[in-house]
This record gives sequence, C-alpha cells and structure tokens, in this order.
Amino acid sequence: MTEQELLAAIRFRICDTKSRIDASTVPAPPLFATAPVEAIHAAEAALGFGLPLLLRRLYLSVANGGFGPGGGILGVGGGYTDLDGKTLTTLYLALRSQRWPQEILPFCDLGDAAWCCLDRRSGDDHIMIMSSGDLTRTSFTLFSWVEAWVSGADLNAQMFEFQDFSVVNPITRRPLMVKARGRAKGDLVESFGP
Repeated sequence: MTEQELLAAIRFRICDTKSRIDASTVPAPPLFATAPVEAIHAAEAALGFGLPLLLRRLYLSVANGGFGPGGGILGVGGGYTDLDGKTLTTLYLALRSQRWPQEILPFCDLGDAAWCCLDRRSGDDHIMIMSSGDLTRTSFTLFSWVEAWVSGADLNAQMFEFQDFSVVNPITRRPLMVKARGRAKGDLVESFGP
C-alpha cells in the first residue's frame, strides 16, 4: 500500500463512527477537521523535536486526531484530546515532569495505562509501548501500524501477550475463564518500575 492509498483508506474508515477508534469503552470522538500547519509548528516547537512525516501528513490531510487503535491518536492544538483534556504536546510535557523518557512521544492511548509511543531518539518511527513501567520496542513502524489498523488487524493480539486465568462469576458463582492483556511483545528497552 502506498502512502496515498493508506491516507485514502483511513479517510474512508473514519467516516463510520463505529470504526473510527477501536476502544469500545469510550464513545467515538467526533470527526475532527485537519490541523492547520501552524498547530503542527507550535507542537514541534513546544516538544523540542519534529514529528514524524507520516504523523504530520495524518494531521494535515486526514484529521487532527480522534481516530486509530485504542482510544485514537491524540491531536495537536485544537484537536482530539485524552480523557484529561491533553493534546499530544500537553500530555508529553506533563509526563516529562514525571520521569518520562525524553523524545519518547506518547500519541495513542491503548487503555489500561498502555500507550503507543514514537521513538524520536532513533528517527526510524518505530512504535514503542509504554505499559506497566516498561518501554518495549515493537516490530511496527508508524506506517505498518496504521496500515495494519486500517486493514482491520487485531493490533492488541499483535502487540501484547495475553494470559488466561479463572475468576468466579459473581452472579452464577461458577468459574469463568478470561483473557488478560500481559506484557508488550518486542524488545524491552527500559524499565521504569519500582
């Protein structure tokens, strides 16, 4: 798939509210307008580093966030925010004041305190997962990650290990097998846990 085909496929997918984001526990966000180039320049100035070219193109030609895996890609100024009202920039700056690693840009909330991040230190646009205090480098680049999402792949299954365990159903009082998301798949880069 070329980049132009990818952008067109995303535009088509996000027209349907039901497929705009993958998270089923939050309402689908409204369809945001594209970001003005000034908002991208302001975000990059505040971050202190440039955004990946594909992320810039998503903002400029698709929407200012509010689509994608999990709870959706965060927007830049005037765009989609997390549940606390933080844009891409304000979230990164808030996290940096709390030991968050420099130039690891969280841009998509996957739920359960897991974030998709971009490693701007390497410049290769690899997706990293920050979960349970561990920073894990996945096999995905930003392009392959967005391409997998728009194609309908189960990114949770591709990015995380899952564990089966038994719980007691509170209504029937019988054992029930459930799956829980475990650690991210890939190479552990850093651990920030206790």
